[in-house]
Amino acid sequence: MFINEAITRYMEETATKRRRANDLEELTRPQWGKPCKTPIKDIEAAAAELALLNIELKIRHDNARRMIYDATLPAILDILKKWNGKPYGEKTKQKISDEMKARFNCALYLSNTYGGKIDLVPLNGEGYTNYNFRYDEFDIFTRYSSDGQQIHVLNDNRINGAITADDIYLSNCPAIVADPAARAAEILTAFTELKRKQDQFEREITQFNNLLPSGIERRHISGFRNYL
Repeated sequence: MFINEAITRYMEETATKRRRANDLEELTRPQWGKPCKTPIKDIEAAAAELALLNIELKIRHDNARRMIYDATLPAILDILKKWNGKPYGEKTKQKISDEMKARFNCALYLSNTYGGKIDLVPLNGEGYTNYNFRYDEFDIFTRYSSDGQQIHVLNDNRINGAITADDIYLSNCPAIVADPAARAAEILTAFTELKRKQDQFEREITQFNNLLPSGIERRHISGFRNYL
């Protein structure tokens, strides 16, 4: 079991969807030099499903990050409180990480990088990051106190056990989306409409540029990708 039953089940559901995405990607990939035996309508349907599924998988990925953070946060705060004031030497570092591994199969490291930082690292049986997470996807940073000073995880290399849930946050992770499939459809619909408007605007800009004499700079659209 990873973290808890709910997260384990969620990760298994996500893995099933990822396998489906891999199958769809294989179906829609051009087979150069080979005759295509799959009907065009089936390829188009697979491509449409894949587009939605790829967005949903990204949403589920962020959901999983948030679920893991929320589930482990009480333990992280308990560990900080338990080791409050202790020097963060190699032995203490190992003991803290071993405690998190035993409870959640995650490593835990403390530092004052960027002012204050806690690294939570999901592991697999070999001790490496797992579940398609990058090493830096559980960077937990400290906030600033009311007097404008950044809160430190370590003070003179001693553990700050006074840190609360309000003092830290998981970097670049939105709130949980209750229905990832519905949100994916919403995103794709909005993107399609935005792309339609962009195409129309590009045509209007081209028409405008065609009116200009050589002494006036041509206008261009930049910064908008045509894909998600």
